[in-house]
Amino acid sequence: MNKSILQGFEIVNELNSQAQAKQRLSQDRILPVAIVVAVNKEAQGQSIKAINDAIETFILNLKEHIETKQNLELALIQTADYCRVVTSLKPVQDIHSIPLLGAYGKDLAMVQGLEVAFNMLLTREHKLKNNDIKVKRPWLILVTDGLGDDYGEETAKNYIAIV
Repeated sequence: MNKSILQGFEIVNELNSQAQAKQRLSQDRILPVAIVVAVNKEAQGQSIKAINDAIETFILNLKEHIETKQNLELALIQTADYCRVVTSLKPVQDIHSIPLLGAYGKDLAMVQGLEVAFNMLLTREHKLKNNDIKVKRPWLILVTDGLGDDYGEETAKNYIAIV
């Protein structure tokens, strides 16, 4: 066969492969997940170590599975005296280092962390749907050592219809 025809077939095969991969990805559903860790300085020692170990194991297990590492987006939020977004929503496969969380502060702004996570998940879900990308119902995982002491009733009024 003519060399240019073979090159043409190679290009067509490559384009078909890319199109099939893109189509497969577009058929998959994105799953946004936020983990909120609400602990204060009373969780120093074994408690925060156990939380860090569990989060590391969870992320590493997710990264081992093709389905989850391509379709699961993960955020990590920590609260103590204030809320801090440790990692914003991004695909699990893009998490190259797992942050270590600390136990600090005397208060527990748990509800503030939940509100940040809710807003992050709802915004992401809305954006994906507006771009015609299928999305699974977002997950929010809460790890805490006690009750928050921030504005829980006000936040509950805003989100009670969502839950």
